[in-house]
Amino acid sequence: MSEKPFTIEAIDHVELHVSNKAEAVRWYKWVFGLEAETVSTIHLESRQPAIIRIGDVKLMIYQAESENDNIPCYGVDRIALRTNGENFLSFLQHLTTLEIPLYDDTGEVLKPKRPVDHGDSYSIYLIDFDCNNFEIVTYDYAYINAHTPVLI
Repeated sequence: MSEKPFTIEAIDHVELHVSNKAEAVRWYKWVFGLEAETVSTIHLESRQPAIIRIGDVKLMIYQAESENDNIPCYGVDRIALRTNGENFLSFLQHLTTLEIPLYDDTGEVLKPKRPVDHGDSYSIYLIDFDCNNFEIVTYDYAYINAHTPVLI
């Protein structure tokens, strides 16, 4: 067996789409005792997620707005796996050897294969053979920016 070209550190977050974000936040507190980080009327009514931390993992609860959201049903939308900058670039390089398309955060295919810049993090989005959405994310923003020539 060959040496692994990269390492995933942890699950960073899970994105969950619900029919009623405010009710979901109340339910997770009532059932599990979990508190959302930011709970305000403005926040609950916006397209921004309500974020509940469970250890180092974030549960990001989004309001599914309508059939225009391209969400086939309520439930888990994406699992994000966190890694450091060096492993992120190694993973991106690894993907160039595979015939797997990469996407932006709206589902559009990226050509060339490159990470999505969120301003404080970089992400790579891909879909497995059963249409499960995955995100590889790094918060080593300065490292990635310093190694931009390495990007494809």
